[in-house]
Amino acid sequence: MRGRDPHRSKRLWAALLSGALLCRLGVGFAGGLDKYGYPEEQAPLHVEEVPEWSEDKVSLPAYPDPNKLISVDLGASLSRYEYQIDPASLSVGHDGVVHYTLVLRSSSGARNVFFEGVRCNTHEYKTYAFGHAQGGFRRRQSPPWEPLRPSGPQAYREALARSYLCSSFWLPLKVDRILSRLRSPSEAGFDSSTGFP
Repeated sequence: MRGRDPHRSKRLWAALLSGALLCRLGVGFAGGLDKYGYPEEQAPLHVEEVPEWSEDKVSLPAYPDPNKLISVDLGASLSRYEYQIDPASLSVGHDGVVHYTLVLRSSSGARNVFFEGVRCNTHEYKTYAFGHAQGGFRRRQSPPWEPLRPSGPQAYREALARSYLCSSFWLPLKVDRILSRLRSPSEAGFDSSTGFP
């Protein structure tokens, strides 16, 4: 007569308890049980894979009309330049990227034009193209995403994103909401020393 396995009853009890606990918790598994009665190590049925983020294809906008630009208040600490946005260039892609044409004008009258995008949730920006003297854009080849920085020479981009393009939770705002903030910042609650509440 074969000897009785002293561990068999322990394994059976463990399997029963595990099954009861999983039923109580409402957890379903894609597979069955292994030879000892334990659930196979597979992903639960209710877990879905998050698709990897991919950027939409970006087309360059028309070159900005200087008579239709909106001046942007980015606060006293960034008043060295005049900042302007072309409202016709504003868009929010399916990928969540806010696109815009930004014009920087110095006190001497020198002007720089950028077509850019901001990813609010990752605090990044990308410069797709620069304006040139002939009145058009020169596209960059494979431009990288770069971090928004609250200080230094690129601080105006972080201020623009924080105050006008993104919500307080760093999610992209809709175009009409962005335009409302740009056109009437004081009515929207903007303070030049503290930004939006």
